[in-house]
Amino acid sequence: VLVEKHPYYAKFFYQRRDGEVKVSMLQLFLGSAFIVAVCWGIFNMKYIAGCAILMWGPGDAAAALLGKRFGRHKINLPLADKKKSWEGSLSFALVSFVIGCIWLTYFTEMSALSIIITALVTSLTGAYVELITKGGFDTITVPSANMIMLIILSFIM
Repeated sequence: VLVEKHPYYAKFFYQRRDGEVKVSMLQLFLGSAFIVAVCWGIFNMKYIAGCAILMWGPGDAAAALLGKRFGRHKINLPLADKKKSWEGSLSFALVSFVIGCIWLTYFTEMSALSIIITALVTSLTGAYVELITKGGFDTITVPSANMIMLIILSFIM
């Protein structure tokens, strides 16, 4: 709370509304704890927790940065957030896919084809969930959707 009053705080954190950074951090910590508890505690699949979170974080950053900079084609689909663009969603999917491939290659013994399919399906799922999530709750919804998809695919691949 004291830090928020410092003039440099506004330079590091852009807030659309008061308290947004605190809410986002709380969502990040609680969501990550939930994912770790499920993946590690229930399924004993530690690698899925890291993969689900890392496929979301940089993908979300790419969608925000590239979507704001190059997003000229707004998505007009029934459930989609009307502020989102095809450019942002595609950059989310691409960055998420690359990170998923790297993570799964390093932390699993899956075949190359299984890695590509798993990363592709999960990155497209995450991009879609990010697209339809409104109100800044994608910090919870996208990593959770990634986790669910990775768990499902780990049983069938």
